[in-house]
Amino acid sequence: HVLITGGSSGIGLALVRQALAAGARVSLVARDPARLEGARAALVSGRAAAQVATAVADVADDVAVAGAVRVLEERLGPVGILVCS
Repeated sequence: HVLITGGSSGIGLALVRQALAAGARVSLVARDPARLEGARAALVSGRAAAQVATAVADVADDVAVAGAVRVLEERLGPVGILVCS
């Protein structure tokens, strides 16, 4: 399970696409719920087997990040790779 912060746009989103292409289960964490949902929808469109989970959190907020990781690990299993973008 790959967790990528800043995964809803830019370099983070490009890394999400690469991880999915490699067959990974991927979680995205970002601050903007609408942008995060848009990225998730685009990523799973046409990829029935894609395993993508999202959580809204600001990486500057330790409590929010801990909660996001807990929820994402419940959905996709333990994080093996963390990318902070």
